[in-house]
Amino acid sequence: MNPGLDAADMASMDPPSYVSERGGKFLLIWPDRPSWMVVDREAYGLIEGKRWMENEELTKGLIQAGVLMREPTKEEEKRIGTVTINITDRCNLKCIMCYTTVRKKSRKELTTPEFIDFLEQTSEFTSDRAFLLILGGEPLMVPEKTLKVSERALDLGLKPTISTNGTLVTDEFAEKAKALDLDVQVSIDGATSNTNDAIRGKGSFEKAWQGVKKLKDHGVHVTLCMVMQRSNEDELEKYYELAHNAGVNEVRFIPLQRVGKGREMVNEIVDPLSMVKRAYKLLLEHEEYRKMSKRDFFTLLGNRCLACAKMRYCGTGMFTILCNANGDVYPCTNHGIPEFMAGNVREKTVSEMWNGSVFERLRSLYDIDRLNPCSKCTVRYWCSGGCRGEAYSVSGRFNSPSPDCGSTRKAIIEMFWILAEHPELVSLSPLKTLDLI
Repeated sequence: MNPGLDAADMASMDPPSYVSERGGKFLLIWPDRPSWMVVDREAYGLIEGKRWMENEELTKGLIQAGVLMREPTKEEEKRIGTVTINITDRCNLKCIMCYTTVRKKSRKELTTPEFIDFLEQTSEFTSDRAFLLILGGEPLMVPEKTLKVSERALDLGLKPTISTNGTLVTDEFAEKAKALDLDVQVSIDGATSNTNDAIRGKGSFEKAWQGVKKLKDHGVHVTLCMVMQRSNEDELEKYYELAHNAGVNEVRFIPLQRVGKGREMVNEIVDPLSMVKRAYKLLLEHEEYRKMSKRDFFTLLGNRCLACAKMRYCGTGMFTILCNANGDVYPCTNHGIPEFMAGNVREKTVSEMWNGSVFERLRSLYDIDRLNPCSKCTVRYWCSGGCRGEAYSVSGRFNSPSPDCGSTRKAIIEMFWILAEHPELVSLSPLKTLDLI
């Protein structure tokens, strides 16, 4: 027995709020803890009859799952885990779902010293393992600026990731990226040229793969990223196969979101439950692909489910900050519209914006315990309300449920069952589960 638990604690364990059965196994969820576990019929009978103390192994399991725990869950700290910069508005492609196409290019882009000054100010508020995500436009339209900003970020303790379409990779860039030990993420939206080029433009598939080859030839850590949609979901296995054969380090697949031009692609949305089931089947059958799965949708969701932490926020304004190419600052990439602009780095300090009214308002409004009907949901601390930027983009309301609410709930419950049977598919990553989603 746990010495931190007295008889009163043990006798007064709350019953699970959610119970479901599959093949003689029972999934039990305690949403307020938050905790979950899957047990056999005998163990469920002991829990239901409040006689679980009779079984020492079951008691240990309840303690390990956090069901028997008096200590309050540590509150989330307001520290930036992901700093994002759109280093330029310029791009050589016109992807059909681009989230930046609605942004007006109204001011002169920041210089390299101005971006570095932003990072130096922001470092006061970053966590110990914070990331810098460099987006665009296309970062390799301004390769020297991208590399110089990355180099300073490393000095400040940030881990840079450059997200590129891959078509402008040169040997010179690849050599410098390797020297700085950068993570380069290449966006390719399909396993064939027909599929990818319909999304990203004619010839982009071949050019992107040439870029991947140059990066790998120089030993750069390469991540392939696919925005999953109806037109490419059936190519996920082939996508992993191509990446594996090319020696790619990581593969990401992330959902198409209803922001930017994605709002016009509702019929292309793949629901979260379908994504979980498809990835589960793939990773179960192909052990060789698991080592490449670290920051994909399936693994990130699995990490959330394993962590069982009270994640009351989707992350925006709490753990994220975005600086656009012109210096405008927003809470995150999916809140990059005028009503969420906190200011401009040429006019305000990062401290003024980070602690200002825009960020503080969202921190209050997006607390899952204050969102209805989210506040009463069984899986609220694993979902955190979904992407609040997407919810606002669809509804125009701060308190609107995620447009994928029902499917996300089913996906989380499905993930509990998956982890109970095959925990080896998702190991708890040292990366924060909110990072780089």
